[in-house]
Amino acid sequence: MKYVIVPPPVTLLDREGAPLKKPDGKQLPTVTLHSFLMDVPCSDPKIGQGAVGLRRINKLDKLFADAKPDAEVAVEDADHAVVQEILAGITWNNLVLARQQLCFLDAWEKASEEKRPLKAVAEEASA
Repeated sequence: MKYVIVPPPVTLLDREGAPLKKPDGKQLPTVTLHSFLMDVPCSDPKIGQGAVGLRRINKLDKLFADAKPDAEVAVEDADHAVVQEILAGITWNNLVLARQQLCFLDAWEKASEEKRPLKAVAEEASA
């Protein structure tokens, strides 16, 4: 297992630092690790073919759908490795937006093979 620590959501900003807006003028929703995973690696064909790929997407969706910032989420090694490979090979079209989402790649890359000790989790929560 790999244990991924969920980073806080990100509000995507334009070059001037203003929140990005949809064509209708409404602000884009914040990006969470869950939405990032669903939009980026889970939309890549390398996630898996057929039922294997769909099951992997469903597992990741369920694992991260309600995960709050600083939550520790256990991901199977095989699923982690496939997503890591996809993330390592991404070609970004917009570096301004890509750099703002680096925290999600960092969280995935820094996943630990061991759970955080309960004492560390309690101390982080009280800080």
